[in-house]
Amino acid sequence: MAPTSRLYDALSQYLSQCEIQWQDARHLQTLCWMMIGMIQSQNVHLGGFGVYVISRAQVAQSHQRRFRRWLSNRRINVIAAHHALIEQALSEWSQKRLYLSLDTTVVWNCFCIVWVGVVDRGRTVPIAWRVVAHSSSTVRLWTIQRVLRQAQTILPDGVAIVLLADRGFADGKLMKYLRENLSWHFRIRIKRSFQFQYQGQWRKVSSIPLQPGQAYFTPMVSVGKTKPYPNVYLAFAHDKPSGEDWTIVSDGRTCKRLLNTDSGFRSSNPFWISSRTDSISKPPGCGTSLPSRTYAG
Repeated sequence: MAPTSRLYDALSQYLSQCEIQWQDARHLQTLCWMMIGMIQSQNVHLGGFGVYVISRAQVAQSHQRRFRRWLSNRRINVIAAHHALIEQALSEWSQKRLYLSLDTTVVWNCFCIVWVGVVDRGRTVPIAWRVVAHSSSTVRLWTIQRVLRQAQTILPDGVAIVLLADRGFADGKLMKYLRENLSWHFRIRIKRSFQFQYQGQWRKVSSIPLQPGQAYFTPMVSVGKTKPYPNVYLAFAHDKPSGEDWTIVSDGRTCKRLLNTDSGFRSSNPFWISSRTDSISKPPGCGTSLPSRTYAG
């Protein structure tokens, strides 16, 4: 029997309890040693894992070759194993509401990774992704939908889901899909060039004056003049530390809850919009047609 460590035994026992079908017992063993390498070295470079592996191999290249063979082994279903681990973790959280973050990452100017992750304690844990072979971070709606459907299959039942996304995902068709097909809530940042309609009048987001630390919240409006999407709410706010203006569209009534920059948005979103009814007043400079509540930071 190969020598092990207490951390190895704990990881092996935990992974064995998850519903992962391993074609070979050595696949599980190698995964445990790679996880130990990442935990101990605090990086993802295979070359730094070898010093933490207990084995008869004396050459560092032997460990690297072993790990590379594991990563390129087509008999290992990485996505299925990852989903089993995520399902196991989420089933133990017992939360009534989960926040998901949707984003894209461009790698080597050749590939775009569309991914969605669970936000927890200022960090995002990826739960579903798809790699697209192109150099732009802009992807088609059907690609996003495939990733969201993949995420939906591993989320626990009876939990409210709130999707957070940045300006590149502000699209009426996506909002409709989230609300009608997935029954999810959403909080999506939109560009200042967007237009919204209130009481029959269209105006640009940029027309709303924002002072440092202030936030305005609208009643129900429509967004997008070309292809309007109705029955949503807007939150306008100015973030003092970054000096940025933020406008977020929500499927529910909005109120103010400021978080720090580790709130879960990869874009360092400082505003977390929760669904709650607020009283209405008029922000300065907006005329009489746009009621909202004003907060000063």
